[in-house]
Amino acid sequence: MAPISRPAPLLDKSLPHGLLRWQAVVTVLAGIAAALFTGKTVTLSLLAGASVLWLGQLCFVWLAFRHTGTAALGGFYQGILGKFLIVIVGLSLVMSWLKPLNGVALFAGMLMVQAVAWVYPLWQARQPDRPAR
Repeated sequence: MAPISRPAPLLDKSLPHGLLRWQAVVTVLAGIAAALFTGKTVTLSLLAGASVLWLGQLCFVWLAFRHTGTAALGGFYQGILGKFLIVIVGLSLVMSWLKPLNGVALFAGMLMVQAVAWVYPLWQARQPDRPAR
């Protein structure tokens, strides 16, 4: 008797989950580098900016990829709205509570996380197909 095979999932969630992992890794490594080579203000500002954008991305992935089929489109809209609200509210809180604040480091942390979101899918597309886990 042949073993029963599992059908392929309708939606491959490995790309967004891998993206979140790499964004977190880059955030931690940048925080360590900033702590070693700069002061406390720059380090906290960089980590705050990166964390706000990463939390928004986490919300987007959670809302957008929880459904498949026609329900997925509504999830993408909800994910974008959730990400937008988290980033706006998060930046407002960081800018009002974190004193002193280094604005360049804050936006550099955000840009760093966003750059991973641009580069990771391109890097994954160039990788040879691997067997499903």
